[in-house]
Amino acid sequence: MKGGNPVKIAICDDNSIMREELRVLLEEYYKSLDVVIEQFASGEDICQTVSSQPDRFDCIFMDIEMSGIDGLTAAKQIRTFNKNVPVIFLTSYREFAADGYEVNAFRYLTKPVNEDKLIEALDKLKAKGSSEGKVIVSDGKKEVILSYEDIIYIKSENVYLRLFTLKGSFLVRRKLKDQITELPAMYFMQVHRSYVINLNHVSAFDGRNVTMDQGHLIPVSDK
Repeated sequence: MKGGNPVKIAICDDNSIMREELRVLLEEYYKSLDVVIEQFASGEDICQTVSSQPDRFDCIFMDIEMSGIDGLTAAKQIRTFNKNVPVIFLTSYREFAADGYEVNAFRYLTKPVNEDKLIEALDKLKAKGSSEGKVIVSDGKKEVILSYEDIIYIKSENVYLRLFTLKGSFLVRRKLKDQITELPAMYFMQVHRSYVINLNHVSAFDGRNVTMDQGHLIPVSDK
């Protein structure tokens, strides 16, 4: 995706019709954002993929009742490779919900999936991603997910902010004072009324200007 990384979602369900219905709903939700959806017909298949690429997915939808390795068993195996990837279980039986605490289930959705419940879960997932170091911006055509680590510095331009990142420059309508409250203070510092820098990208400081590691020169106020 131009300017950022796509959202990567896995659907694991041995019912192809259910997988396809969920895929359509997910693509509708992420219509303004690049999304890559991979489908798996068994717990064995998704476990094999995650074992070789632990960070491959941003979220996994997992059917509980599958032939072979069931969803709970598959999730337990996945947790040995990735402890944090959100797992949303799909089930026809609510009594399975208690078992999900063992694998830190993010949500449960009953089948057939209710669109409103799915949207609620995805909204919570998006909020979780933002709180863990990601921000969603727009490049004018699509929404882009950025990690805080990608941000080099932020410049205030009247009612807009210009985010200079490793993946391009983005203009968002927001005030600097509102944005800085959401940034981790241990990494970001306001050095000027119009600039916030990521300390991880500083390469030099001469007392008056900060040089960022991609050559950008940022003024530092006397205060």
